[in-house]
Amino acid sequence: MLDLGGRYKIGWLQEIIWQWWGEFRREIDKRTRGNYILLVNGDWLEGDHHRTKNAFSLNLNDQLAAAMVTLGPLARRAKAVYITRGTGAHAGQSAEWEEAFAREIGAVRDKNSGVYSRPALNLLIEDVLVNASHYIGISGSTQYESSALMQEATRVFTECARWGRRVPDLIVRSHRHRHLAIPIKRDGGTTTIFTTAAWQLKTPYVYGIAGGGVSTPQIGGSIIAIDGNTYQDYHFIRSIDQDPIEEIEIAQVPKTDRKPMARGNRPHRR
Repeated sequence: MLDLGGRYKIGWLQEIIWQWWGEFRREIDKRTRGNYILLVNGDWLEGDHHRTKNAFSLNLNDQLAAAMVTLGPLARRAKAVYITRGTGAHAGQSAEWEEAFAREIGAVRDKNSGVYSRPALNLLIEDVLVNASHYIGISGSTQYESSALMQEATRVFTECARWGRRVPDLIVRSHRHRHLAIPIKRDGGTTTIFTTAAWQLKTPYVYGIAGGGVSTPQIGGSIIAIDGNTYQDYHFIRSIDQDPIEEIEIAQVPKTDRKPMARGNRPHRR
């Protein structure tokens, strides 16, 4: 339901994503039995990104209502909800729309600032430390997709060593709409850094960036099972098929029907 009572009918690809969203929710139920914490790692709203004409509505109240329809049931069952802030193009230059969404969905408030959404989150669950924020570098070359993750992990390790802080067990990033997970062995255990997939199809903007034209969207989310000081990460990832191959048959003219053109009647070429 849109503003003033209008309705939006989803397309066939959106229908597929909606079915996957149902599968993901069932996977959450199966793996957690309702005992879970929900983390939304930024950019759940589209906003007015690049002045796109492909969003179902550029009315941010419509987008907020849609976000509540999709995430509301998960949030109501969660033990706690945490929201990190995404990019200004989606969330608002001061993350005002992400903050409105976080307040509406009942996210845990930051103890220091009192806001419902935050730029970054350090969350200790039992004895597993999670470091989450939205931003991470992207790459137009598949062979370098892991570079940004290793760079980010190295930065985190360096800062922890520099200031004597505890090293996170899980480093969660998003932004790039592509999933990748790298477990890194270290003294005292393993740190896994991973990027989440997204719940969005390709926009015309994607076709204009390096690698965007040939890559297919990665759809999904991640579930982390924690027990004491151990964890197991599971990633629900689906991909839209590539653009279909179009087939066409060109009628062949039988050789017997071809009449040779006299030399004097051939078209003049300049």
